[in-house]
Amino acid sequence: MTLKIFNFPNSIISRYLLKSLVVFFLAIFFIIGLIVFGNQFVLTVQESVEHGIPIQELMPIVGFNMLRDLPIILSLSFFINNHFNFTVL
Repeated sequence: MTLKIFNFPNSIISRYLLKSLVVFFLAIFFIIGLIVFGNQFVLTVQESVEHGIPIQELMPIVGFNMLRDLPIILSLSFFINNHFNFTVL
């Protein structure tokens, strides 16, 4: 039923729903990304202290770990976004 609303791109309801879907997705993606970034940063700092990795190499390692986890973050964000938006409607 909800997908039929998007067939009318100029209607007020479809614009509102699309805007709310995008805003909720970005908010959820940002929050989950922040949690994963903090976790990866702490784990990388602990590993660097144990193995003597220079501080200059920490952020590239954390960035590569974030790229590795990006599909999980995106799929979890889509799932939570769709579940939350369609239960509210």
